[in-house]
Amino acid sequence: MARWRWTWLMVMAAFALFQVGTACRALSRVPEAGALPPPLWDGVAALAWSGMACVMLRLLWRGTGLRLLLRFLIGFSIYSVFRLFIFSQADYDRGRLSFLTMWLVGCVAAALVWNRYANRISNGVSSHDREPQD
Repeated sequence: MARWRWTWLMVMAAFALFQVGTACRALSRVPEAGALPPPLWDGVAALAWSGMACVMLRLLWRGTGLRLLLRFLIGFSIYSVFRLFIFSQADYDRGRLSFLTMWLVGCVAAALVWNRYANRISNGVSSHDREPQD
């Protein structure tokens, strides 16, 4: 098994366990008036991300989930930034939003470029094989 697969398997396993811990902590909290995000919503979202991480683990174990892994990581990044954007109350969190938004835009752009490059490689088309356009 390739080294990158083992690395991503361990990252996804740690991510799934971390999300289960987040769900347990959120669901064991007593709901407070005006608490943002609501504990139930936070727990259900963490369990959903944990379930998706387990699906990614299975796909990576079979060796078929690399492209889907990229989409998963982008989706979680978008979720995290929007969650912070909606529910942040501290000035420290508000101060990080511009940096996190720029980081997210850069990551999505890099992922789109990488995905396009990966499609060309998997289709067997290189830049030298194309016919010149007039």
